Amino acid sequence: MKKTTLTFSLLMALCMVFTSCSKDDDEQPEQENYALGEIPGLGDASGELTSAPFNLPQGIELLDEIEGFDFTSEYWNFTGGSASLNVQTKRAPLKNTFVQKSVRTKSHETYHYFGSGCNLVDLLIPMTNNNSVATTVNFPAGTILKSRTGDTQNGVLIKKVSITIPAKTDYYLYLSFYCGNANRDAAGTGDVYDLGVVSNAHPIIVLCNKVKNKKINIEDFSPELSNYMIYTTQAIRLQDIIWSITDGEGMSEEDISYINSLPNS
Repeated sequence: MKKTTLTFSLLMALCMVFTSCSKDDDEQPEQENYALGEIPGLGDASGELTSAPFNLPQGIELLDEIEGFDFTSEYWNFTGGSASLNVQTKRAPLKNTFVQKSVRTKSHETYHYFGSGCNLVDLLIPMTNNNSVATTVNFPAGTILKSRTGDTQNGVLIKKVSITIPAKTDYYLYLSFYCGNANRDAAGTGDVYDLGVVSNAHPIIVLCNKVKNKKINIEDFSPELSNYMIYTTQAIRLQDIIWSITDGEGMSEEDISYINSLPNS
């Protein structure tokens, strides 16, 4: 009888452990050890993006297509101490600009700005929460959104982004990604994207793990010009590192040292 009780208790404990692990949002897929520059769907490599598809939580739906989106000053108001955003082009890093995590457009929709990138793959993801409670949407590190036509760059997220959408509310997420295909065009207005995968490519996962606790996402910074310039400088350097993985020969010791030097979030 004691043996049965002990076995049952042990099984229950193991069950609790496995249940806890299965709910870990940071759990990563089983890795595929693709060679550098040969990750399907990235760089110039042929084939489709691999790994499990990225899906939105139950009750969260897209309101419309996911499209490239260029911000210009017309989308900003000088109210409540906010400042205007002046985006030069979709191909150039932002310079001398100010950003905050949400902006109000002339149509009175608020766009919430998250993620990290060089304005090469900036996507508007319009969602609605059909649930009767606020719902968190997690975009894990390694999430890749796919260009529908394949003519523009696939977007790679290297650090997790979490947002919470209030119950019965529409939410317009402006999510910045890094470019995963150096030789393709940047994402612009009208370029349509699909929810892709959470990458299982070992070189991508290695990079994601290195920046996991680093201050690289726009939401990690307070909305001040000096901070945004720091963010932009980092994003330019990180984009080069990503291209070294997707289109080149991999991270150098200098790249790794740079990542290690970044402040923790």
